[in-house]
Amino acid sequence: MKGSTGAIAAEEQLEAAQARPLTGRGWGLYLLLAVALVPIVNPMGSSQIIFVDLINSAALLVFACTVIVYRVRLRFPFALPVFVALVGSVLAMSNAVSPPASLMALLKDAYLYLWFVALVAVLQPRGALRGLRLAWVATACFAALVVFVQAAASGHLSLQEMLIANRGQRARAVGTFINPNMFADYLLFSIFMVLGLVNQVRWRVLGPALALIVMALLSTKSNGGLISVVAGLLVWALAGAWARGMSRHRMAGMAALGLGVVIASVWLHSELGVGDALVQRVGTLSYVGRISDSSQQREHIWHRLEESYARSPLGIGPKNSSEQTLGIGGRERQESFRSKEAHDDYLSFAVERGPLGLAGLLLGTWMAVAMVLRGRRQLDRRLGSAVAGGALWAAFLGTLAASSVHSLVLEKLHFRHFWLFLAVVTAMCTEAVTTDSAPERQRAPDLPGRADVLPALHA
Repeated sequence: MKGSTGAIAAEEQLEAAQARPLTGRGWGLYLLLAVALVPIVNPMGSSQIIFVDLINSAALLVFACTVIVYRVRLRFPFALPVFVALVGSVLAMSNAVSPPASLMALLKDAYLYLWFVALVAVLQPRGALRGLRLAWVATACFAALVVFVQAAASGHLSLQEMLIANRGQRARAVGTFINPNMFADYLLFSIFMVLGLVNQVRWRVLGPALALIVMALLSTKSNGGLISVVAGLLVWALAGAWARGMSRHRMAGMAALGLGVVIASVWLHSELGVGDALVQRVGTLSYVGRISDSSQQREHIWHRLEESYARSPLGIGPKNSSEQTLGIGGRERQESFRSKEAHDDYLSFAVERGPLGLAGLLLGTWMAVAMVLRGRRQLDRRLGSAVAGGALWAAFLGTLAASSVHSLVLEKLHFRHFWLFLAVVTAMCTEAVTTDSAPERQRAPDLPGRADVLPALHA
């Protein structure tokens, strides 16, 4: 018995020694810096490298040295889908019009994934990560305020012009990003980061922050971002109701009622013309009217990519959807004969990286959702409350749903804020790497509340 106790104590000391290098104040300051700098996107040349990448590269070098010196055990989440997509990408490079562009894309993929692995290792021993999530919200509020400062400087500080009116690309807010759609994606994640702090931070703080971020999202005039947020909010509401103990029958009834209202409204409008005047007014005076124009442009791009895929079933090479040369009649840019990117993660992976690339993306998406579904009890234990854990769990699911929908009209897998969010989710929903041979030593007491989500996943 004494020998067993001594072995457990030795393992605890070893794990503490391994974790200590990654829990120091220096790494904590770096995490806050990473959160603060992730929305600042100002590329240096065509490589899309920004000064934040230089800081992250230095941090990765320090991290690698720390892992080697202290023999820190690492976990590589999503290694299987990343490997499958990599194999597809390498095979597709044989058809690449611009091999250097493909090579640069793969190097960026490797950098972002290694950064993600390092973030998970640094975040995992840090408990509820409340400070980091608050820092994300504070940074998002600052980025939103930049929009109003820019509007005031240009003399267009009018809520009508900023949030509703459609006056072309120049009227769309970009904040600290390079285009409004990327900015909208960051704000999408930020909205659910605010909702994840419910029952941890008072609404008198969260309410103004949420309102400010939503106003900034509207100012981007991104229809895809707005639709994605609505889809995510529906999932968030259902998950939150489940976490609070609502029965599945009642949830099904509420979902059926909402679906019925939507179907009835669409039928009344299409068949009887109910609300025609309102719809026409909204389409004429607001940026919602751009949906048809945006859809036509994307359909043209997607049709061209489908033809490329028919000629190269293994893929045309990473980043090569925007490297095609078009004829005069098929130009997608007024100033250039180069094609545009796919504006769709799923189509991009299928066309650029082939069937294996798409399979890797879909597998990774499912693994992320399954990880959150299984991680409910882990969240409860980290936060010390089933109520707070349920709120964060619902926010994570809502974010994944919104992000997956946004991928239908945007290529976001090279956005740094996406990988930072995924690292937070992975660190909080999974257990730390351990050499534990006595499971009872790690087991935390069960907390009250519903955590029986998809019981089959626990088998």
